[in-house]
Formats: sequence, structure tokens, C-alpha cells
Amino acid sequence: MLTRSGETFASRVAASLLHTHGFDDLVAVDDEDYVAKVRTLANSAERLAQLRQRLERARLSSPLFDTVAFTRNLETLFDAIWRHHQHAPDNREPVKAAVFPSEPPARE
Repeated sequence: MLTRSGETFASRVAASLLHTHGFDDLVAVDDEDYVAKVRTLANSAERLAQLRQRLERARLSSPLFDTVAFTRNLETLFDAIWRHHQHAPDNREPVKAAVFPSEPPARE
């Protein structure tokens, strides 16, 4: 994924995900930079292969791709929301969100 930082929600999310995973070089600052990055990737098979390897390593170590933990945390959140809903409005405590692991997911 190559993105251009911009004003839209999608461009900010894409840039944030790339920055978070150490792919700052895939975030263009303007249209000219975007075109330059596209040309560089399109004209360098070696650079593209290196990028694919980096992406694969990031995918294997990123909590974003740990579907088991994501599902567990989402179910925990749904349970908390349901318990919250069942309480009388005057006695409701804030919903506490699931805590995500600080370590990369273990792969089998």
C-alpha cells in the first residue's frame, strides 16, 4: 500500500497504519512525492521484492493480523457493553474496553 497524507479519514488511517509498522517510506507528502514513489517501486524489482519481504515480516508480527486476539477482545467488549446495558441508567459504570497485548502475537 502506498498512500498520500491528506485530509480524508481514509488517507489518515492508511498513513497511520504505515507509520505504525515502520513503513514511513510508503507515505507520500504530496502528489509529486506520490508519483515519484510509484515510479521508484514500478522501476525497481529489487526494491519491490525487499518491500514484500518487509511487509510479510510485519504481517507476521503485527497485532492487526492476530485474528484470535482481536476476536477475543471484541467478544469481551460486547460482553461489557451488554452488562452495561442491563444496569439501571443511574447506576451504570463506564464500559471498559479490552486490553490488547503489548507483545507481538505468537504464530503457530
